[in-house]
Amino acid sequence: MESDSNDRHEGIVKFFRGSFGWVRCSDVAQKIGDRDIFLHKNQLNSVPTAGDVVEFKLVVDAKGQPKAEKGDDELLVLREKKDSQEECLWSDLGGKVEAGESMLECAIRELDEEAQGFLSPESIALLKRGLRNQYGDGRQSPELVALKASGNKPQAVAIFPLDCSGVSLELLPAAGPNSFGVHEMCWLKRENPDLKDRSKTRWPLLRAVCALRNASANSPLN
Repeated sequence: MESDSNDRHEGIVKFFRGSFGWVRCSDVAQKIGDRDIFLHKNQLNSVPTAGDVVEFKLVVDAKGQPKAEKGDDELLVLREKKDSQEECLWSDLGGKVEAGESMLECAIRELDEEAQGFLSPESIALLKRGLRNQYGDGRQSPELVALKASGNKPQAVAIFPLDCSGVSLELLPAAGPNSFGVHEMCWLKRENPDLKDRSKTRWPLLRAVCALRNASANSPLN
């Protein structure tokens, strides 16, 4: 298969039934003509319906058929300044578990709080629904990364990888930091050197990225 570029495209689902369907995209039509793009459910985080907007990378197979595939391996990350931090550090969407709260409930609450002002309400709701569908009712367990295995208070971080390929998330123009200390939110490639630099990244995220950098999931939430 050949890819036209590393650019992502947005298209509207024209038809989807069972495991596959078709997408229409005006940008792609200008390049390859007025043709529908084949879409398989394996390239998506959730099964779409007609009219949904999906994000994809265009690939043309050996027969010349355009297909939608997952984009580059990226992480949805944020830059935040909390407590006594002097500089903003790269982090993920996550935080400490509160009393009486499950790990999944913590991930959903932190997503809701930290994404305020940076993701549209529709995008936040979409991610929350994805977390519940994937990890709710014990359907799948999170990845556990040990931060401190010895001593009286061992510590670990629970990672909820959520594959956002094929899902169009609306990043809002930042008007400044929100009330939870988040200054910026963006997509970065998993191999970005900043995400492996302890001086630029909060330690839990650094450990999580290093532990999962060869995994297929795109957006860890802890």
